[in-house]
Amino acid sequence: MKCHPHRLGLLTGLLATPLVALAQDDTSSRTHHRQGTQSGPASWLAALNIGIRGHSLGVDEGLAKTPALTVNMEQQLLPHFTVYGGPHAGLDFNAIGFQVGSRFFLSSEQTFHGFFMSAQASYTAFEVDSNTDATRKSLAGLVGYAHPLGNRWLVTLGAGAQSTHTRTETVRPPTLCLFGFCSGSDILDKVEHEKAVEPLVQMGATFRF
Repeated sequence: MKCHPHRLGLLTGLLATPLVALAQDDTSSRTHHRQGTQSGPASWLAALNIGIRGHSLGVDEGLAKTPALTVNMEQQLLPHFTVYGGPHAGLDFNAIGFQVGSRFFLSSEQTFHGFFMSAQASYTAFEVDSNTDATRKSLAGLVGYAHPLGNRWLVTLGAGAQSTHTRTETVRPPTLCLFGFCSGSDILDKVEHEKAVEPLVQMGATFRF
C-alpha cells in the first residue's frame, strides 16, 4: 500500500481514538460516580466502540471486502439518539477510511443499551495493485442489539445492507526510462465505476464513559 498522506492520517486516527477516550474517562467516571450515588444509576453520555465489520460472514470476497477494524467515538444527543464517527482499516491495512453515523435506541433505561436502528456513511481508500488505486463510498442501514457486560461494557451485533459506489483509477508508468531515470509522470489509463447493494454485518464492544 502506498503511504499517501490521507491514509497515514486516518491510520493515526485509528490508533489515537482509544487514547482520547481513555484520557476523558478519568474525569467523566468521577462525575458519573457522584451522579449515580445521588440520583440513582449513572447516565453515560459518551462511548468508545471497537469492532469488526464485514460485507458478509465470509472472510475474503475481494478487494476492500475483507473485514475492517472500526474505532468510533459516540455521543448522546437526545435520550434515545446518538451520533458517532471514527476511522477504520482493513485487517491487512490495505484499506483505510472513516465512517460517520447515528443510532436510535428503541427502548432503554440506560444509554447505548438495547435494540437500535442505525444509519451510517463511510469512505474507504484502498490499493488494487501497484498501478491501480480505488475509493469506495457507501450508505448503510442496520438494526442490532447492544447487551451489557457489567456496568460500562456492552457487546453489540448489527446486520443490514449498504449501497456502495466504487471508483477505480489505473495509471500507466512512464515508458521512456534511461539509466534509472524516467521522463514524465504516471499517465491516467482507465477509470471505472461500480455500484452495488450488499449485506453488512457489524459486531464489537462498547465502553461507556
